Amino acid sequence: MKISEDRLRQTLESVKSVLVVGHVKPDGDCLGSVLAITEALRARGVEADMLVDDTIAEKYLFLPLAKEIHRELPDKKYDHILFMDLSTPTRAGDYAWPENVPIVNIDHHTSNPDYADMLYLEDDAAATGEILTRLFMQWGWDITPSMANALYMAIATDCGFFRYGNTTAQTLAMAAELVDRGARPDRISQAMDSLPKEALTILGPIMSTLQFAADHRLSYIVMDQAAIESGRHYVDTYLDLARNIEGVELTLQFKYDKPQKTYVSFRSKNSVDVSVLAAQFGGGGHVRAAGCTMYTDLATAIAEVLPKAEAALTHAGNH
Repeated sequence: MKISEDRLRQTLESVKSVLVVGHVKPDGDCLGSVLAITEALRARGVEADMLVDDTIAEKYLFLPLAKEIHRELPDKKYDHILFMDLSTPTRAGDYAWPENVPIVNIDHHTSNPDYADMLYLEDDAAATGEILTRLFMQWGWDITPSMANALYMAIATDCGFFRYGNTTAQTLAMAAELVDRGARPDRISQAMDSLPKEALTILGPIMSTLQFAADHRLSYIVMDQAAIESGRHYVDTYLDLARNIEGVELTLQFKYDKPQKTYVSFRSKNSVDVSVLAAQFGGGGHVRAAGCTMYTDLATAIAEVLPKAEAALTHAGNH
C-alpha cells in the first residue's frame, strides 16, 4: 500500500526496533541507503540491525557501519522491517520473514509492484539515497559526515556519477548538500573506481565473449561461473565497457552460475526503456538500467532475449 511522506515519518519516528534490509547483489544505492537510515534511526534511540543476503564488496567497507551488516537473519524480534531500494520482494533474499511484522519499503524504481505493507515511492528520484537526503533535511534529522558519505555514494553510483539521464537539478542539489555536511567525493570515487587484480585478470576472457547484433547497435557479453566468482562485484565495469562502444545503444550481460539459472542485465544509452524489456522476462528496474533472472540455461536465455532486445531497438528507432 502506497503511503504519504507524513505517514512514513510517523512510522519511522514511532518504531522501537527495526530490521533494515537491502537487496541481493547490493549496489552503492542499496548499501548507502541501508547504512544511512540505520545510523539515523540509531541516533533516535531505535534498535536497528542490517541484513543483506550477499557478501559485501571490499570497496564498500570504508563506510563505518558496513562491517555490521548481517547475512544471517538475526534471532530477534522487531516491530518493523524496512526494505531499502527493493523493487521486488524476491530480491530481499531467501529468508523466512517473521509473521505479523509490517514491511515498509522505501524505493525509487518505477517497476515496483507495491508488494509491501507500506510503500513510499518516489520514482522520479535518481536514487533511494536522494529520497533519504531530502527527507532527512526536510524533517530536521541530523546528517553526520558518515551518513553524508553513505548518501553521496548512494546517489552518485545510481546516476553514473552524474553522467546518466536520471541526473536532475534536485540530484545535484542533494549531492551538494551532502558535501556541505561532510561527504568526500574524492574518497568515494577512489573507493568505487578501485579494482582488485582479480577483476582485471578476467577482463580479457569476459570481453572475448563480446558479440554484436542489430547492425552493431546491440552488444552483449557473457560471464560464466568462474568469471562470476572472481568478478561478481565488478559487473558494472564490464557492462560499461560493452555499452560505451561507439554506435552501441543497448547492451546485455548474461551471467549463469547454475545449469538452469541465468541472470540478465540490461543497459541502454538514450532510446530503449530497458525496464519494459526486463519486465517481459519477469524482471524490472530503471529506464536505462534493469535486470531479470531466467530459470533456463544460457543458450536458451540468449535465444529468447536477443529477439526481444532487437525488437525494442527497432521500436525505439521508429519513435
